[in-house]
Amino acid sequence: MNISLKNRILLSSVLILLSCSREPYIKQIPAISPGKEVTLKIDFDNSLMPEYGEMVITKFCLGRTEQDLDRNCEIDPIISYYPVKSKEPMRLIIPEGYYPYGKMTFWARSSSFGSRSSMAVAYFSKDFEKTLDKKDCKLKGVSLEGSVSILRYNCKGLIFRSKEVHLVTFRVVDESYMDGLILYTAFTPIPLGGDYQAAEISYSIQK
Repeated sequence: MNISLKNRILLSSVLILLSCSREPYIKQIPAISPGKEVTLKIDFDNSLMPEYGEMVITKFCLGRTEQDLDRNCEIDPIISYYPVKSKEPMRLIIPEGYYPYGKMTFWARSSSFGSRSSMAVAYFSKDFEKTLDKKDCKLKGVSLEGSVSILRYNCKGLIFRSKEVHLVTFRVVDESYMDGLILYTAFTPIPLGGDYQAAEISYSIQK
């Protein structure tokens, strides 16, 4: 009887923690000195697959080291489980700074019965400097899971400079888009056409 009661209490505690952890969350950013602001804009593009009406930023975290990144993703993310609708991008004002490591995870589900969910993960890491030459670095930039696109980036993590606008777009793509790609399987360990609807991530900086 006591064991059953303990198990019941433990199960209830776990369920409470899980439900709380999936509440939309944006970390409170400390006051930023005038002129030091950076705008992070995260957008959802469903132009090819309009039945996907909303995506969720399941995680956005930054770190000084790989271990710091993992820790922050677990207990101190910048964003977690935040919904973003098409044509209603999220805008976040953050301070300038340099982060050698960053991670963004996106997820979307269609309103159509039987449709697959879509997801992609982008890692920003200074470690690419060690493994890619300058040409490859400009072409590949970050490690992608679930994305069919090539991000153009400088392979130095995330560098936020004052008054810049950093735009990250998650786009769900259809089969006609996939048919136009020859080597897309080289950019994702997830078997596209399997459990997930293919997606791509684009990243740009406006100065």
